Amino acid sequence: MRKLFAAAAVAGVMAMGIAAGPAQAAASATQTSSGADRLRCFETRVFLADFHVLDSALSGKHDGLFGLDDARMVRDGKVNASGDLKAAVTLLLQPARDNVHWWSRLDTAYKGAKDNPDGLVSRDDLKAYLKQYCGG
Repeated sequence: MRKLFAAAAVAGVMAMGIAAGPAQAAASATQTSSGADRLRCFETRVFLADFHVLDSALSGKHDGLFGLDDARMVRDGKVNASGDLKAAVTLLLQPARDNVHWWSRLDTAYKGAKDNPDGLVSRDDLKAYLKQYCGG
């Protein structure tokens, strides 16, 4: 009798796993896109935390803005930056369409800059991006 119950339990668990397979696949596909969004939110927080490094990477002066040339200086190791910042900048500078879109969103996140992309990101842009796309 025990063997019969054990076999029925195993068969029931296997049937639940087979039935859950398509639902799990759909959920993992959804998590992939939200995972990329979460990564961009994390990297944006890194940019905000290490803004003083990005801000002065190219010119050596704190002007309150950074551009892609500043990011390239960090990526190439020309300034002393944390590993998290180097990883975030490397991700930003990868030649992918999503990364170009991410830079565009960073550039125009702050109110008033929506119609005027200037290729420079300020602290206000980063904070606005986090508020708008990352929930705070």
